[in-house]
Amino acid sequence: MTNFEEEEMPSCLDKGRIEALTDGIFAFAMTLLVINIEVPESSFALSPYVLLTNLHSDFLQYMIAFLALSGLWIAHHQQYNYFKSVDHWMVGLNISSLLLIALMPFSTQFADTYPADDTASAFFGLNLFFIGLLYTLQWIYATRDHRMVSPALKQDLISRILWKNMLIPAISLLVVILSLLNVPWVSGLYFSIPLIFMVMHGYRSANKGSGR
Repeated sequence: MTNFEEEEMPSCLDKGRIEALTDGIFAFAMTLLVINIEVPESSFALSPYVLLTNLHSDFLQYMIAFLALSGLWIAHHQQYNYFKSVDHWMVGLNISSLLLIALMPFSTQFADTYPADDTASAFFGLNLFFIGLLYTLQWIYATRDHRMVSPALKQDLISRILWKNMLIPAISLLVVILSLLNVPWVSGLYFSIPLIFMVMHGYRSANKGSGR
């Protein structure tokens, strides 16, 4: 065996580099969301107010996607705040999630272009579902036997973050199922995600204040 083979290869899997790449992909995807909203052409028959109100579905889909990506970005940094290191498996899970995050502008525009089509709505929901699922798997992988987190990290906190991570894929899967059942206005369920996060945070703060 040569000396080169005996030497341990330096790792480029620095946690900070992964976070920087993730921030860049999130910023790019979130910016593309608004770029996909096309300014309507000038019309003598319709006033600018009417032209703007005709874009209500575009803005609604934009808000849903932007809020969802914001929640995922926050979840990512909350998780990585506890990670002491990463390995090739974690990088693979993270890259897979970035692949789907970069797809979000397309799935958003696809759902907006065909608002009455169940397939388009389901495609958007599945995009979010698999991103959320991958983030959940990252947390499970990192915290199993405290593989990448501090041994002092309490199981109660691990479980609480796991439940928070499962919220987006759970809501997304519910929306997909209801969309395929032709339930109207089911996309409004996405707006429940930040509300549930707020309730969970308020419940946690109340418990801490009461000393539980």
